[in-house]
Amino acid sequence: MTLPCIKNHLSQETFQAAPWEFTPNVPAEAEDSIQQFGQCARLWTTTHLFIIGVDGLNPAVLVSEENPAHTIVTIVRDYYCPIKDGELDAIKE
Repeated sequence: MTLPCIKNHLSQETFQAAPWEFTPNVPAEAEDSIQQFGQCARLWTTTHLFIIGVDGLNPAVLVSEENPAHTIVTIVRDYYCPIKDGELDAIKE
């Protein structure tokens, strides 16, 4: 199974990838700072894996007014907060 992705937040071209097979290559300064990571994501030179989860009518192009959403492939939830000991285990139960 693969998911629709873009390589940076400026890209309009989508591609299919398996996130669990991707090895991130994030600059050290962006690893611990969401602000630095956001700046990195907005560079044309960044090659990362941003899951978009929605295919447009043309699945090779990012969803936009000109390329409306056609299929929801997945729903992605990001959490930028620490998880305390035991919380993850409680969710699994």
